[in-house]
Amino acid sequence: MPSAQLSQEFSIDQTVEAASLPYVGTPDPHGAMTYFMPGHPYNIGQAASQETIDLALKAASPVDPGERKALYAQVAQSMLDHQTQVMPICLLHLASAYGANVSNVEQPSYDAPTQRGVAIKD
Repeated sequence: MPSAQLSQEFSIDQTVEAASLPYVGTPDPHGAMTYFMPGHPYNIGQAASQETIDLALKAASPVDPGERKALYAQVAQSMLDHQTQVMPICLLHLASAYGANVSNVEQPSYDAPTQRGVAIKD
């Protein structure tokens, strides 16, 4: 589905039943948790409980990896205890398949495929 259509149907019209949205930011739990914050366009119907939001904000502050790990474990448990309609899946593997006559498709590891410069041979 084209990005503009997805944004319209998922975020604005809220008519999409399900969507897989790759997170393209820094590979850090705090970045993925922004989807759950109040006011985020993909946080339809307040996806996370207030407990989960509070824990995520608390977990974003420490610099020590050990302390962050323990706090994000609490965030994950809170998300299981208070189920949401949005679930982050970290380290998502994106894959695409194209015909032998298609070339120059870019599949970045951080986003959906780009078709800029794609060539199709008859």
